[in-house]
Amino acid sequence: MRLRVPQLLRDRGLTAYVLATRSGGRISMSTAYYFARTGTFRCLKPAHLEALCEVLEVEPGELFERGRKRRQKS
Repeated sequence: MRLRVPQLLRDRGLTAYVLATRSGGRISMSTAYYFARTGTFRCLKPAHLEALCEVLEVEPGELFERGRKRRQKS
């Protein structure tokens, strides 16, 4: 599971700095840059999810994409 934040930021012409500042302090600068660069997360806080949805103007389901399924060795 990955966040589509890098793609959504590009589509809207926004930067990680703008994401952090428009979040009103709910997303730190370092977290915003991490999301924008990698799109990965270990744990997503509810405040981050809400701020991402507000700033990017999306619903929660639009933030996520499933990665390829890994093959299990038999």
